[in-house]
Amino acid sequence: MMTELVVIIGGFLGLGLYVWLSIGGVKAHLDDSLEELDGKLAQVVQQVMQAGAQMGENAPNPMQQMMMGLIQQRMQTLHRGEDGQFVQTPPEP
Repeated sequence: MMTELVVIIGGFLGLGLYVWLSIGGVKAHLDDSLEELDGKLAQVVQQVMQAGAQMGENAPNPMQQMMMGLIQQRMQTLHRGEDGQFVQTPPEP
């Protein structure tokens, strides 16, 4: 009876260890994949913007330029926190 209990507990511990290690591997793979996807997405957006500029579209008006400047300025103060949410960093003195 005691031997069977030890075997069952050992099996559950082994299974738990396997699941824990598997989750760590999946997390690492997802992190790498998301970084790669982020880089590819940035390249595509840049290519689309360059293609639009080459097509001779109208230049942005002053109000649009001001808004783009504000958004770019705001994005420089944001970074992703540990939980993946955007966190605003204080401005540098």
